[in-house]
Amino acid sequence: MKTKEPSSCVEEAEKLLERFEQDPAHTRHVALLAGLFFSETQGLHHLGEEERHFLHVAALLHDIGWAKSPKGVKHHKISAEMIRQYHWKTLKDEEVRTVAAIARYHRKALPKAKHLEYSELSPAQRKIVSSLAALLRMADALDRTHRQVVRSLEVKSSPGKKMRVIPRTEASLYHEIRAFDDKKDLFESFFEQEIEVEMKK
Repeated sequence: MKTKEPSSCVEEAEKLLERFEQDPAHTRHVALLAGLFFSETQGLHHLGEEERHFLHVAALLHDIGWAKSPKGVKHHKISAEMIRQYHWKTLKDEEVRTVAAIARYHRKALPKAKHLEYSELSPAQRKIVSSLAALLRMADALDRTHRQVVRSLEVKSSPGKKMRVIPRTEASLYHEIRAFDDKKDLFESFFEQEIEVEMKK
């Protein structure tokens, strides 16, 4: 997949965010954390700058479905549909489908072949979606309370296919860690690595 101007798709996403997003501070922070996860796990996913932009766009827009579902019911699916229906000037059709799928899998069910939006993707796109959705789920978990208290993070490897996320924060992460434990499932299954949050003492 080739995007002519990767940065312009982010600018276009910002306009869509400003139109629909009810908590832009949260989604922008999730985009920041997702970018940190992307950099820290480069040795696992081996993706490039185009894919980083896809992740950033999906992170910015993963919650816009709340605008049409005030109680949040199925908002992940609604967000994906809104991304697909938007008339993008900077993304090709296959790229739009990829970004929409990343946003769709930020919560609830993991990608499955029986899901129409996933089955329509090529094998290469499916790998990108699974990789990036795994990072987005974890990033979203680390802002579970929408307080933006995780300022930065590191991901370190341990023996035996185990990884540790070390967040930089001065706040309690009780709810974030609980959410992380729920949403690390895609990362662990796709990359075959165990991962957990480790708080510095």
